[in-house]
Amino acid sequence: MRVCVALLLALLTTPALAAECVRPSNTVERIICGTPALLRADADLSALYARVRAATPYPVALDDAQQGWLRTRNAARGVDAIAETYNDRAQELAALATQLDAIRQSIAPEGLGTTCLKLREDGNPDEDSCTVIGFGPVEGDLVYQLQDWVEDPAHPGAVTGGGVVVLRARGDRLTPVAWASGEDAQYETPRIVRNDEGAVLLVLTGRADGDLARNAGRVLQQQGNVWQEVDDLSWLADLRRRLPRGTEIRRGIFPDYAELHAETPLWLITDADTDTPTGGVASIELTLRRNQVLIRDVQVER
Repeated sequence: MRVCVALLLALLTTPALAAECVRPSNTVERIICGTPALLRADADLSALYARVRAATPYPVALDDAQQGWLRTRNAARGVDAIAETYNDRAQELAALATQLDAIRQSIAPEGLGTTCLKLREDGNPDEDSCTVIGFGPVEGDLVYQLQDWVEDPAHPGAVTGGGVVVLRARGDRLTPVAWASGEDAQYETPRIVRNDEGAVLLVLTGRADGDLARNAGRVLQQQGNVWQEVDDLSWLADLRRRLPRGTEIRRGIFPDYAELHAETPLWLITDADTDTPTGGVASIELTLRRNQVLIRDVQVER
């Protein structure tokens, strides 16, 4: 049985620590259960994780990140190394909690085009490091703000990242409902997309990592008056399993959510030049089930 941080992913509660150590499932858990300081760190991290998960609009992405951390923790050797993994993850979650607290603050409508909402993990300590580059209506009661970030305000052309936030008008205030941001990322105007399956999606398109064009966006689906996270990542692992042997994907994929279709060039694993893929093109038909993007079909043309 896993210690409470692991079980939290499945139960979303913090069980009693004593019960979690009845049958530890691996060496790291046995060390944790026998070390009071690590047990305290585990309990503290569980509480922090629960707080962040309750606040984020992206719990699926948070769960994926937590699973990645668990793999890192379980590969650690010795008390000190395990403690370091807890410390590192606690710092990450604390920064995210601070970021979420800052983002959740409502603003007056007149500030939408002049004041950057605090999307950065550092909370935009220097307002000159962020510029509002676009704002306006999305649809209905939703509006948006686009940001560019610079490291040196004296050189505003040297953009180091950016973000987008969608807000809902409530009375005389605007309240954030969805956002995406990142270093090395730039975003497009968010869109409402409707597809033939009847889904209404809020698409935040973003690209990061320059020529590698990593997908830094988010997708949410309307459920009543609430926008819920769509798992738009899991299908990529399924796609890789379906590719012809000896081929791979080296750049981000940006699906057309109206048509539920995506295409990507393929590289042979022997291709030395990232700019010249020689493995063909994968054409992917997608579907949306229970807020998760799934693959219906993949065709590869060589």
